[in-house]
Amino acid sequence: MDGHEGQAQSSGFYFNGLLPSEADSSTRVLDRGRWSRAEKRVAELIAHIQPNQPSEIQRNGVESYTRHLITKCFPCQVFKHLFCSSDALVLLSMATCFCFGCRTCGGVPDLKRGKEVHVQVIRFGFEADVDVVNALITMYVKCGDLRSARLVFDGMRRRDRISWNAMISGYFENDECMEGLRLFITMIEVLMDPDFMTLSSVISACELLGDETLGMEVHGYVTKMGFLNDVSVCNSLMKMYSSFGNWEEAENIFRRMESKDVVSWTTMISVYENNFLPEKAIETYIMMEADSIRPDEITIASVLPVLV
Repeated sequence: MDGHEGQAQSSGFYFNGLLPSEADSSTRVLDRGRWSRAEKRVAELIAHIQPNQPSEIQRNGVESYTRHLITKCFPCQVFKHLFCSSDALVLLSMATCFCFGCRTCGGVPDLKRGKEVHVQVIRFGFEADVDVVNALITMYVKCGDLRSARLVFDGMRRRDRISWNAMISGYFENDECMEGLRLFITMIEVLMDPDFMTLSSVISACELLGDETLGMEVHGYVTKMGFLNDVSVCNSLMKMYSSFGNWEEAENIFRRMESKDVVSWTTMISVYENNFLPEKAIETYIMMEADSIRPDEITIASVLPVLV
């Protein structure tokens, strides 16, 4: 038994019932013909990744390579193959291949395959890699398995801001807003400062809960932390206040913004439209064009009802 596999079996994750064992039918060995076809396709993909190409093209090539393996094969065989593939490892680290694998399973979503990837993360000794574990949390969240996501999160020896954001936003995405807010408070208590992504998701949770008082408290915290110069946070605040019918506060935020993107303008137009202020919506659209901001499809969809 090599060092990586010994490390895997000593991990608390391996026997806690979260993951299937290698003997499970979900990780059975591929038949010879299917694996041969998969390897042929891998060779074709690798052949298109030239050494003199920019690193981003190389990364994209290996991501395509990993996605193909995950979707067509069983991950236990995929990562054994990747670990022995000098072509792949020259271009990209094994940890990044695991991250791509988690992203693929979360995007489908495919919880069964995602758990198989988790088995290989442990088997090859990457359960202490923060980036890989963050990808696992996101995968479980996207698959709707909050229990497993939280088990992984709680088992981390070291967490970064991405870890916290993944778990907090995961609760909100799965309509567990109160759990997400509790974890947000814990994040503050352990002196991990939130970023614009954390605050945007917390503001959205206040909107989902329909709690204007809580929303105003979060607004105060945003001001205290100096995030009112962040466009995405301000956009989230405007949308939140609009949902409460408080278009005046949304307007105040909009007017104080030093820089605005197309989402800012579209949000403000939508605020006016939702609160039966068609003249203000049209006026804002005209101002947007005068500011050389090109409207997108959502902007057009927001302004059309007030023109009818």
